[in-house]
Amino acid sequence: MANRDQPAAARRLNRWKSFYPSGNLLRDRSPRVEITIPQFHSFRLGHKGVEPMSSAIVRRGLIEIAKPIGRHIRSGRTTPVWCGTIIGGAIGGMAGLIEWALCGPGVILGALVGACVAAANFKWPPEPPWPAGWMGRVLAEWVYSFTGGAALIVVTERAIFFQIDANGSLQALSDHLKRGAEPPSPECIVIPLDDFRYLELPLGSKTAIVAYERRGKVKRQEIECPSVEDRDALGATVQQALGRPLEEAEEEVPFGRAMLNPITLVCLVIALTVAVAWLAQHWRDFPPRNPVGKNEPDELVSALRFMGPLGVAAIGAVAEIAAIAWLLKRIYSPPRMRVLRLPEADVA
Repeated sequence: MANRDQPAAARRLNRWKSFYPSGNLLRDRSPRVEITIPQFHSFRLGHKGVEPMSSAIVRRGLIEIAKPIGRHIRSGRTTPVWCGTIIGGAIGGMAGLIEWALCGPGVILGALVGACVAAANFKWPPEPPWPAGWMGRVLAEWVYSFTGGAALIVVTERAIFFQIDANGSLQALSDHLKRGAEPPSPECIVIPLDDFRYLELPLGSKTAIVAYERRGKVKRQEIECPSVEDRDALGATVQQALGRPLEEAEEEVPFGRAMLNPITLVCLVIALTVAVAWLAQHWRDFPPRNPVGKNEPDELVSALRFMGPLGVAAIGAVAEIAAIAWLLKRIYSPPRMRVLRLPEADVA
């Protein structure tokens, strides 16, 4: 109980100390709350905001959230889903009429909702269940780890199996397949060899692209292999599983596919440069408040105000030149790939 003989300032100081045992009243004026989420690290909330968590935890959380959404969207027919995405994005973009800052998030959220609604109303017919043990004996497998988790590639007598797991636990799944059991997860990618059409092996890349027929259309599935040698071994194992040699040819990557990534990068650099330049000018005209507990602006605010829109545009121009150079290189020297395809007589 506070002594009434003490000055009022001293009584207030003692009251603060009862809430803050550290007594650091000048630098810490807000309580901190420690939060623990199962299977995640704890983090603390205080006057400095959320203390940064591991990027791997954030990435895994996003992957776990995106999995059911992506599975639901893939269950819908392609054309209605695209139409729903465009219509939903256009409706969501109308949020910019209320506040311009809501336009971008509105487009993204509207497109996602439109795609989900279209997928719910225009679903593909369910595929018939496969008979037990239809995949046959395992001929080869590759299990490897990467930054986002682990991957499993399995070639059996009748199918190609591919699975990515953010938690990196795939050994049990490998043993499951070796026993001849069915793939246990809906995220598993299973390509029956009866639907196989051709295999693309881009030169100098670890990626193998499997083309197969599904619902009357040819689909393509990219499979990232541990190394170029493992990718070539995958092609040899597929030929072994098919029981007949494939016709091999070296071709250029189709023009549209070769230009897709460079054009996307050029557009992203332009959009990012314009957005950051606008933000730099906005912060010059209307400086934001300093962070709580600091007498100086945030480092990012200081940097953008120092560079200004012209400085940001100069940096963006360098990145844009590099992206355009990559685009021109793709135009004048398209990447090449090895293609292993079934003979025309077998396809017919």
